[in-house]
Amino acid sequence: MTLEDCRKKIDVVDREIMTLLNQRAEIVREIGQIKAKAGLPITDWNREIEILRWVAQENEGIMNDEAAARIFRRILQESRQMQIELIEDQKLEGEAC
Repeated sequence: MTLEDCRKKIDVVDREIMTLLNQRAEIVREIGQIKAKAGLPITDWNREIEILRWVAQENEGIMNDEAAARIFRRILQESRQMQIELIEDQKLEGEAC
């Protein structure tokens, strides 16, 4: 297999990752709306710990657990940021005349 062949395979996987990340982002927005309506905090540290434990348990690939955890920590961080921005946007819309 050539370098170009490998890169094409990575491109396919990257497209799948982007599709899945955007699907996750849609759900994250829904969760943010539910939290906002219920007056719940954005961050649920217990849930994040649960997710990171799950990552370590389910990781059966060649990526080490710490690398997988770093990636998921970043996904969780961006998910929190999305929810923060959603709530801020909703507040601004509520303040508009």
